[in-house]
Amino acid sequence: MSKDIASFLLVFALFSGWSHAREVRVKSVTASGRVTISVNGVPCITLASGAGSLSVQDRANLIRLRLERWAGAGANPKFGVARKGSSYRVTGAGEILAVPTAADAKRLGLKRRSTAHRWAATLQRAWNTPFLTLSPSGAVIGMGMSRTFQVGGGASGPIYVRSEPEGLVSINQSGKTITLTGRNPGQGSISVIRDGASVTSALLVLKLAGSVRPVQLEVTGGSVPRDVLEEAFSYEIDASMKLEPGCVYKLTQPPAFPSVWTRGDQLTLSATVYMHGPQRLGVTRSIPITVQRRKVDRATGTVLFYSNYPERVTVPQTLFRQTVNHDTNTRLLYHHQNGTSAAMNLGIDIYNPGDKSVHALVVDGTGPVTPDTVLTGHVAAYRYLKRHVDGVGIVLRIPPGARRRIVRAQLKINDTASGILMVRPLSGGDILLTAAAEHGPETDRAPAQLVKNDAVFPSPDKTIEAEYEVGKTWAHIALGRHAITNPNGTKLSGNYGVVYTVKLRISNPTPSPRKVQVLFEAKAGAARGAFLVDGKLVQTPMIYPPAEVKITDFHLRAGERRNVTIITLPAAGGSYPAGIIVHG
Repeated sequence: MSKDIASFLLVFALFSGWSHAREVRVKSVTASGRVTISVNGVPCITLASGAGSLSVQDRANLIRLRLERWAGAGANPKFGVARKGSSYRVTGAGEILAVPTAADAKRLGLKRRSTAHRWAATLQRAWNTPFLTLSPSGAVIGMGMSRTFQVGGGASGPIYVRSEPEGLVSINQSGKTITLTGRNPGQGSISVIRDGASVTSALLVLKLAGSVRPVQLEVTGGSVPRDVLEEAFSYEIDASMKLEPGCVYKLTQPPAFPSVWTRGDQLTLSATVYMHGPQRLGVTRSIPITVQRRKVDRATGTVLFYSNYPERVTVPQTLFRQTVNHDTNTRLLYHHQNGTSAAMNLGIDIYNPGDKSVHALVVDGTGPVTPDTVLTGHVAAYRYLKRHVDGVGIVLRIPPGARRRIVRAQLKINDTASGILMVRPLSGGDILLTAAAEHGPETDRAPAQLVKNDAVFPSPDKTIEAEYEVGKTWAHIALGRHAITNPNGTKLSGNYGVVYTVKLRISNPTPSPRKVQVLFEAKAGAARGAFLVDGKLVQTPMIYPPAEVKITDFHLRAGERRNVTIITLPAAGGSYPAGIIVHG
């Protein structure tokens, strides 16, 4: 809780006794030979006749004088009824106040006993009703926000309102309703004057902790899963928040994205956030969200960035920095272990050095942060393969000179972060892609000058045609055996991040049905495989040489031929070369 609000609560407690006027007003009005006595604006007793030697006005004066004496003494009488013979007396503060006559009772259509009880009950209710009230007795109002106050009590006549200091709030009055709108931050009060009485309520006007802008998301692909929509939202929500210094926000109601978005080109929904901070008014806001499905043409080329030097990071440093050319699919494979003596942050950033906004497509295959180097690389490959084939990605807008962090990984000692990303500028020019190991919070500074990096490989895709016929020699397909080489002569041992498309033809020339098996073979060490077999995603457990594990199998009828497409890529953390075996 901020000091401003804490001190206001103390003032609020003091002011709470001022939000109503405890004085008691007694009036008598004569009309048509009758006199009505009111307490705090509430008609309580109507006298229709005199009594004995007292005229109706004499009776009224005696009752009014007693009530005024009690009010002036600050008494809090308990009104009741006492019987004496055939008469009934209204009592209060240990005295007789009034005795209803037969004419008084007849006017009400009651007997004198019932009349006395009605007078006593009405007097008690009116006496306990403050003459003038203002509720609430205090309020915290945000700048630009409004709060309604209500004037109550028995007072009558014009209502006069003022704020202290002047200009703290704007005032709009309609009858007994007063609407205050915060204009300037500060502490003060509002006072209401009516019928000679006044009441005051405490005010605290604060700046709001923040405001929100609508979130505009763009994604690609015909079947967009929920996790991609959630990632797109996580990229953009920070930019949609306009927070005051020192304030933070919490997502209290995340957007209800569908499990898979398949229909239509636009999706509309919302999320709810709570913003708060020191010396600011916490506010809850709804963020409108629009998701647009974008159609993207095929890129003119593909290049692989390989960020693995050093694999074990011992000091904070820039790990990779390279230009991503416009309309080129750039695949980044990163795989780094925290070898420092403290927690470390790994950040992947897109920086726009130009003077125009850039829209960049990002296909994210991020593995979990874990000490298991094989697992994180395998999960990254598994996630990337599915999105790569389905064309599912997120389109980000990077303003001129701005930086967007697309990967935030927090690594404990010996943890590894691994992932495969595809980044492609769609409009606005080239961008800079950087990977950095950091101790401490990230900054918005622009990256340093471009550093030459030899781990850039054009044309990082391979297509292999293979054939297996039942009853003949098994088919062996090598993965990562023949390293690709870049123009500088640098080889990529294991071909990590290279996408293999295997076009496999299988046939069964025998007169009987036969089963054909497709196996994953470990050759260089521990490895796991992720494969798309005719669009179906398959993963294998970790195996060690010379083990083999099934990827899938096919049941071929006699004389049947079949074409199968298998897509895979060597995953970081595993040991390659490895292989695919087909036999039956």
